[in-house]
Formats: sequence, structure tokens, C-alpha cells
Amino acid sequence: MKSSSEQYPVALAYTEMWMGYSEDVYLLKTNNSDDKSVELALTRLYDGKQDYGQGQVSIFVHDTFENRNRWLREHEDLLKTLLKEGGDLWLFEMRGHGLSPKNRVYQDNTLNDIAAYDLPAVQSFVSELHPGLADWIGAGEGALAIIKAIEAKKLKAEQIRKVHALNVARFHWMYRYWVPGWAYLKLIFDQRQYFYRPEKDDPEFRGVWRQLVREKGFFGRRRTLSRKHSILGPQLRITTPVVFWLPSENINRYAAWASRQNMVVLPYADIALEAHLKKSS
Repeated sequence: MKSSSEQYPVALAYTEMWMGYSEDVYLLKTNNSDDKSVELALTRLYDGKQDYGQGQVSIFVHDTFENRNRWLREHEDLLKTLLKEGGDLWLFEMRGHGLSPKNRVYQDNTLNDIAAYDLPAVQSFVSELHPGLADWIGAGEGALAIIKAIEAKKLKAEQIRKVHALNVARFHWMYRYWVPGWAYLKLIFDQRQYFYRPEKDDPEFRGVWRQLVREKGFFGRRRTLSRKHSILGPQLRITTPVVFWLPSENINRYAAWASRQNMVVLPYADIALEAHLKKSS
């Protein structure tokens, strides 16, 4: 495997064009957990004339049941706007999603693994090429993984300009598991390795699905990596600026909590996010 990093073995899988911009796909072998088979796909979008170290860096993290297509298809205008401004964009794909190969124990992957091992590896690799601050843009559970990693100091706050969390539900319960004990019976009897949603791009692994069922059940709690605090509870304290982008009808539910956490809640629209990212640069 060809290495282009002092920290990790990295292979340039292929180089193509996307909307007139260069598209490089890297496979990053992390070697930072017990499972040494983990490889992560990172897609870099940039002006082909642009060298490393130029342009504002933005790192995108998709939601569960998704891959990089979430950004390429649903947020095409956002990406093109940032690229026109000279941005250097990195699209991360979780283990076994999109172009990231399945690891050896793929069925047991969890979102905590993503936060504890994969996101720090992505940050280390990108910051090795770009010493400046990066914006992180996460969707749903991807955004929560970023926040978990920051709270646990797995991600280096001094290398982050701002986190933009899209469509995060603070209390996103799985209503069908409100009956006490039902979630755990479901875990015991359902042994599928994959779980599907017809409208989504990728199946989700058993380990991730089990984590979500356990945490969103009647007695469940969305915890930090240390499990000491609720990930979006009153005890959470992080200094990294975080902006939550939510549908307008949900903003009032989060406003008081966010103000106590020194976080910002804004109504979501692609054009508003574009303006905010350009302003922060």
C-alpha cells in the first residue's frame, strides 16, 4: 500500500473529476484499534490547481444508512459554492459504507467506534496535510459522533474552527421501543447482520442498529463515550463552537438548552449554511 502520510498507510484509490473539480479518493488504514483491518475512504474535492495547505478545509460526516452520496447528491450546491470559494473538502465514509471496505468484524461496528477511532484518524491525516483549522459538518448520528469525539478529547479542539450539526434530534426516541424490555427482547431475537431502509443508500450494521435500539429504548440514554453524561444533556461541556441546524419548527425545543451550552441553534437552509461557512472562513 502506497504511503502518503507519516502516520498511516494511505493509498490513492483513484482520481476523477466532479462538476469540473478534482476528486481524489484515499483509503486510510488506521491501525489504531484492536481491529487492524479497518480502512476508511476519504474523498477530497478541490480545484486541481490547488496545493495542500491552501483553502479552507471542511470535513463532512454522513448519517447512518448513508455514505458520501448524501453530500454529493443532496448538497451539491453547497459543495460547489464552497469549492468556488477555494475550499478544500473532505467527505468521510464510515466503515463499510460507500467506498470504505468492510472490516473484519464489520457486523459489530458501533457509532462509538467511529467517534473513538475513525474520526481522530481522519483529523490526524487531514491536519498533517493542512495545518490550519477545519470546519466539521455532520448529519444526524454523524454529527453526534463528532460531538462525542470532541467531548472525550479524541478530536483535538485546537484544530477545529467550528462544528455544524445538521438535523440532530436531541431526544430521538424509537417510539416502538417505549414498552419496557421490548428493545432488549428485539436485540436477543434479531440476529441479522444488516438493517435496511429502502429510501437510503447503504444498509446499517447490526452493531450500530443495536446501539441505537439500546440507547433510544424506554430506559436508554444517549451517552458520551465515557458514559458519564448524556451527549446532549445539561452536564455536557465542550469549548468548541457548535451550530445546530434544525427545521424551524424544532428550534424552540433546543434554544434554552443550547444557550446554556454556549451553542447556537439556527433554522436550516443550504444557502444559510453556505453563508455561515463562508463567513467563518
